[in-house]
Amino acid sequence: MSQHLLRILSHSAALIDKALQHTVVAAVNAGVPPQDVAQWAKLPPGPLADALKAYQDAGDG
Repeated sequence: MSQHLLRILSHSAALIDKALQHTVVAAVNAGVPPQDVAQWAKLPPGPLADALKAYQDAGDG
C-alpha cells in the first residue's frame, strides 16, 4: 500500500513540475521578464534557464 502511495505522490510531483515548466515558458513567451518569472516561481535564474532549455529541447525532438 505504501509503495502505491509513493508512486502516486511521485507521479503527482512530476505533473506539478511539468505544469510549472509550462507556466514559466508561457510567461516568458508572453513578455514577462525572466527575473520576474523566476521570483514568482521561486526559482533562481540558473534553474529557470535550465527549465526553459529543457522545454525547448523537448519541443525539438
